[in-house]
Amino acid sequence: MTKEALQQEISLFDIAYEQGKPLISDTEYEKKLSELKKMEVESGSTPDSPTQVIPFIKVEGLETVIHNKPILSMDKVSDFPALFRWCRASKGVLIEPKLDGLTIVLRYSNGQLVDAITRGNGYEGERVLHTVQTIKNLPKTIPYGDELEVRGEVYIPFTAFNKVNNGEYANPRSMVAGTVRLLDPNEAVKRGLDIQIFDLLHCDLMFETAVQQYRFLWEQGFPIVPFELFFDKLTIEKYITKYEHETRARLPFPIDGVCVKYNELSLREKMGTTGRFPKYSMTFKFASLEEFTILRKVTWQIGKSGQLTPVANFDTITIDGVEINKATLHNFEFIQEKQIALNSKIVVARANDVIPKVVCAYP
Repeated sequence: MTKEALQQEISLFDIAYEQGKPLISDTEYEKKLSELKKMEVESGSTPDSPTQVIPFIKVEGLETVIHNKPILSMDKVSDFPALFRWCRASKGVLIEPKLDGLTIVLRYSNGQLVDAITRGNGYEGERVLHTVQTIKNLPKTIPYGDELEVRGEVYIPFTAFNKVNNGEYANPRSMVAGTVRLLDPNEAVKRGLDIQIFDLLHCDLMFETAVQQYRFLWEQGFPIVPFELFFDKLTIEKYITKYEHETRARLPFPIDGVCVKYNELSLREKMGTTGRFPKYSMTFKFASLEEFTILRKVTWQIGKSGQLTPVANFDTITIDGVEINKATLHNFEFIQEKQIALNSKIVVARANDVIPKVVCAYP
């Protein structure tokens, strides 16, 4: 495939992902993006390349708002050699889960929540205060009375997703992307949105470290993303490895990696940013726990109680290092509800359950 064709293909994937209807898994997407980056190192990139721009599909009926400062995403690595080429652990780094949801900027004035804006393309986003203010664990008033701006991740816990998903969404992240942009806040209430705060963007108070910022935000009543502070690479590697293969499975919410950030704010200032990423933070991506495949046939298995259970047989996929070609379809009602048919594209996930299951189907 030529560079131009790969750029176009990835741009289509970006648009679908932004609309909450992904066409490929995160793992496959990262492979294609990595391939494109290698091509562009050799022959250069174009201004409209997906490596240079963030897709922003505006929803009709939502107002566009300019961000006070660029809301950048984080660069990514998926192995420890790459992480440690970047990381100066002795300076102190925070490690926190990278929630798989939708980034939101929150503005407070005189102690009141006055605005909520999607990240959009990093320079402008959509005003979604009407849905975000329905989130129960988000404080609508805070003790701090001056201007305050924070960034958080809106997400849907697994229990809420499994309860309300009717087959329209492949995963909780897709549901969040659709829910936050709904024009009717009453519909958003039904879906159980949640939020965790992970960045202080503006405040008149002075802090020396990110830990101090988090302590301040916690005192204001914000739900802060859980974090740990580290100073050596060996401990970091052990912690991240355990987080991916043990801790992740016990979490009640979806994540797709961990964020590694320098704790010292003056060091962050010195390191600065690139056109798309801050240089003081990095995402360590985990293997995807869901994949897309094609349903080939359905068989039935008899359980110990004598109950018949439909089983999907599909083209072999690999999830978290395990090859899978079968997954439960639960029952006949599930097949009807999700409109699952032979030769249709299906999403298979392990998520927080080691037993693979079919999540939904695409016509």
